[in-house]
Amino acid sequence: MDGQMIDERGPCRLGDVQDVKARSVRAEMYQDFESCSWMREEWDRFVEAMSGEIFLTFDWCRVWWKHYGKGRKLMTFVFRNGSGIVGLLPMYRERVRLGPICVTAVKTLGTDFTPITVSLPLKREFLKEILSALRMLIEEECKWDIVQIGAVAGIYGSTDEFVDCLKAAFPNPSRIETREEGQQTYFRTEANWDEYVKKLPKKQRTNARRAFRDVEARKLNITSCLAKVEDYEKAFDEFVEMHQAYWRGLLKPGHFGAWPQSYEFHREAVGVQMARGRLRLVQIIFDGRCVDYEYIYKNGNTYYWFLNARSSDLYETGIDFKWIALRAKHDFALSEGVSCIDSMRGEYDYKVLMGGEQLPIRSIIVTPSEGLRGLKVRGFRILARLIDIAYAKIWRRRVAPKIHYRVGSFWKVWIKSHVLSS
Repeated sequence: MDGQMIDERGPCRLGDVQDVKARSVRAEMYQDFESCSWMREEWDRFVEAMSGEIFLTFDWCRVWWKHYGKGRKLMTFVFRNGSGIVGLLPMYRERVRLGPICVTAVKTLGTDFTPITVSLPLKREFLKEILSALRMLIEEECKWDIVQIGAVAGIYGSTDEFVDCLKAAFPNPSRIETREEGQQTYFRTEANWDEYVKKLPKKQRTNARRAFRDVEARKLNITSCLAKVEDYEKAFDEFVEMHQAYWRGLLKPGHFGAWPQSYEFHREAVGVQMARGRLRLVQIIFDGRCVDYEYIYKNGNTYYWFLNARSSDLYETGIDFKWIALRAKHDFALSEGVSCIDSMRGEYDYKVLMGGEQLPIRSIIVTPSEGLRGLKVRGFRILARLIDIAYAKIWRRRVAPKIHYRVGSFWKVWIKSHVLSS
């Protein structure tokens, strides 16, 4: 088995790279999750130590691959210096066809069928060696046309350094492109809710305080709790139905209608992550029943606020309920030593007004820049861009709502191709 090593831990491909300081990085590429399951705890400890998102932890990647890996080839890269991990990059390769053009794309796991962003758990002092080893293993494995890194989380602070090292690892005739792909919003916790409110602009301080004065003046009984281990399945299904009911009323598919297999994926993910102690399904109780769900995961000192669901009855109360929900998240986060609430992708002005900080999401694309291969890739990416504009930005976002047309799931060809577009 040329180029492979098999031991008690399973098969992987190996590569070594060494710089002038004689500091070496050993690169391993695993082609299934069973063969690298022995490092699950080490993997997760490293991701957490690097302030990585839950979306690159072992079980999240494993469950995602189970639901979305069909027809794709796993390429999970693990980089070590001595015995310790210095980098992790779960990726895969697939053939993507648009009309007459077909390309081989190497993509970051988890970032097309689920709208997430990731920081890159790679130690900065080893970036040059890691990316050189990455290029070597990718080129040994396949004749690639596009390498896609990201979408890179707004909070990740080493994107520019990463791109510089990537340019050194993929020299000409490769082309490295960095593009902005919208924003995501982060909330920072304070010592208590009053301190959080004090840091808001004057108008928003007034709005926040008014919401709670209204609750107190009307003697409304509003409490919050976390779904219990024994009740999480029922609570998750109630959350999904509440979320979907709201969007059905707007003739929109909601998250679980828009993203293929999303219910099945999340249903399994919540079970796995609940067992790992990472799920935080917040329930806000009003008048004896749950009227709001906040679907959150915890990893390290961060909450990942994936989605929420709110009963339509709340809008009849006249209470500015978003402040109630934000305080519940803030207080639960504070009780666990969580310093940051990542509210995921999307540009929402109301989140900024409520004290969130918007940071740009970036995607990094590597393509060949010369010859027929470069011409083919440019044609593919232009076609992918045209499909993205016509299908997602014009039809789904503008035309369908105006004619009250109920759209369904995203086209799979769009999901696979738009992250590669020009």
